[in-house]
Amino acid sequence: MENKGGVGAGTRSRTRGPLITSQVLYQLSYTGTQDRVQERKMEIKITRLSDEEISQLQEQLSIEIDRRAVERRREALLAAEATAEKYGFKLQELLSEFRGGTQPKQKRAFRAKYRHPEKPDLTWTGLGRKPKWLVAAVELGHSLDDMRIQ
Repeated sequence: MENKGGVGAGTRSRTRGPLITSQVLYQLSYTGTQDRVQERKMEIKITRLSDEEISQLQEQLSIEIDRRAVERRREALLAAEATAEKYGFKLQELLSEFRGGTQPKQKRAFRAKYRHPEKPDLTWTGLGRKPKWLVAAVELGHSLDDMRIQ
């Protein structure tokens, strides 16, 4: 937005988001030279708003904050891509190298060490909590060695 005359004429001014106090919603405007801060009152007096109007304002502010965050992320991504391209790389190539490749880390499979004596499909590796069937069998007098897989 271009200023028309006055201090900082011909420079861009930018607006810093709303500042909420208990009485009035303020908005700070900075001139492009950043040598002067102008404060202007918006026509919203928070103490005179109904609960519904405050809720609507809160929702609008939340939407605007989210929109700006998405815009900043997009700008950061574009800047990162441009920087990578400047050095002759694609951003995805650099990220995959940094992460150690694109292949997901595979889980290590552990062999079962214990098997239910009557239901052979119930097994336990010996890692983590003991399964209920194993605890119940031990309580009935069986030993772990009785259920150990040879």
